[in-house]
Amino acid sequence: MSRRTGSALRALGILAGLATATLAAAAGQLRATAGVDRSELAQDETLTLELRVEARESPAVSLPTAGLDFDVVSRAQSSQTSVDLSGGGLHIRRVLVYQLVLAPRRTGALTIPPIEVTAGGERTTTDPIAIQVLPPGSGGGGAPPAGPGRPAAPGGLRGLAPPGGSGGSWHGWERDLRLSVEVDRAELFLGDQLTASVWLLSPVPVLAYEGYRPPLYDGFWAEELETPRSLTFEVRRVGGVPVRAYLLQRIALFPTRAGRLELGAFQADVVVRLAPQSPFDPFPDVQRVSRRSAPIAVAARALPPGAPPGFSSSDVGAIALGAALSDRSAAVGQPVTVRLTAEGEGNVKSWSPPPLPTVAGLRAFAPTTSDRLAPRGGRLAGARTVETVIVADAPGTYTVPPISWPTFDPRAGAYRVLRTAPLTLEVRPAAPGSAPAPAAPGENRVVAGLRPIRAEGALERRRPPPWDHPAFPLLVALPALGYAALRIGERLRERR
Repeated sequence: MSRRTGSALRALGILAGLATATLAAAAGQLRATAGVDRSELAQDETLTLELRVEARESPAVSLPTAGLDFDVVSRAQSSQTSVDLSGGGLHIRRVLVYQLVLAPRRTGALTIPPIEVTAGGERTTTDPIAIQVLPPGSGGGGAPPAGPGRPAAPGGLRGLAPPGGSGGSWHGWERDLRLSVEVDRAELFLGDQLTASVWLLSPVPVLAYEGYRPPLYDGFWAEELETPRSLTFEVRRVGGVPVRAYLLQRIALFPTRAGRLELGAFQADVVVRLAPQSPFDPFPDVQRVSRRSAPIAVAARALPPGAPPGFSSSDVGAIALGAALSDRSAAVGQPVTVRLTAEGEGNVKSWSPPPLPTVAGLRAFAPTTSDRLAPRGGRLAGARTVETVIVADAPGTYTVPPISWPTFDPRAGAYRVLRTAPLTLEVRPAAPGSAPAPAAPGENRVVAGLRPIRAEGALERRRPPPWDHPAFPLLVALPALGYAALRIGERLRERR
């Protein structure tokens, strides 16, 4: 055996022993610790639970849902792998950090139960965490002290060390990135407008949002007011921290039933760009995370008693009613359109204007309805127009009486009966020869007016099809014969 071969075998033996020692050292290294950014908060606030797992294989995390007094608003995950050559060996450590934004369901002394983590046949659990929840609006914000051996992590999370043992790779944007829904009121009348604005608050630039999923809007009639085509932001200060506020959507919601309603959670998948941490790392990190907003409770009050006769609960809003004729004078048999227009703010598509009253001597046809939406100032506005065609059978003066429509004005909190002005139509006799003669009893003018497409025309014998002509095969073969003649001519020229 040569010296080179022996040295190579010894080197392989050393590497194999080092790998075996590394794997043996990696076994039994499953560790899991959990911490929160605050131990005291109000019920309308959220806290961030962070779970730090060190494992050789991909772990499975089980958050107990039975008896959990918190709603999971959003989740985020990051990982880091570190290599340590100290201590006479190669030590590879993989750290996974899970962040969950939790919203308390009730007030009082709550507990986050232990979280079970399993990886590679190993199992461990974290310690329970006590949380004190105060009534809404009281503003919690306390934080537990950092105990011995559990230093405070950068970004305000206590009881948890940053991944890898240093704060250089820690990103504080996970806690401040959230999906927020703002409503203009918490209590309103049935059928009145609730304006909800969905904001994405981020301390880092947002490249895109995907998978935007609104709730089912149970108990609401929803109409879109605004959806920006591009991601633009305004700077806000949330808790003293400047963040970018991106408007994702603004919606008009109209309660369809009285009582306590809940606007469910909105969800979105967000792609963010992290700034480089040093001039030597010019390529920023791009990460994809999911965010979920907290549900919002809304109280819809029933309309007050004493509604006028004929009132419908969908006719709510600041509405004006008007009526007009397409022509003030017409001949007998000439159609005229009566336009009844309801215009104002409210759920335009749900309004039900009254039908046209019956007028002796005028025939009315089935009405047609059209809507025009024109949101203004965060309020849904527009007009609903009902058009009815009328025809007079005899000359004279006809009057369409005033039309009454009971509605409810939520601004004034009172019922109103809208009325239109009377409409006058002058009908003159038809010009001689312009109007058809009256139909005889039992005569069907539609059938009598039907005529064949060709009332007159000479008949001729059908000709034979073109492929039965004797010259048809010659015409079909003519292109092939011409091509063959060209090829023969080229061959002759080549031989010459």
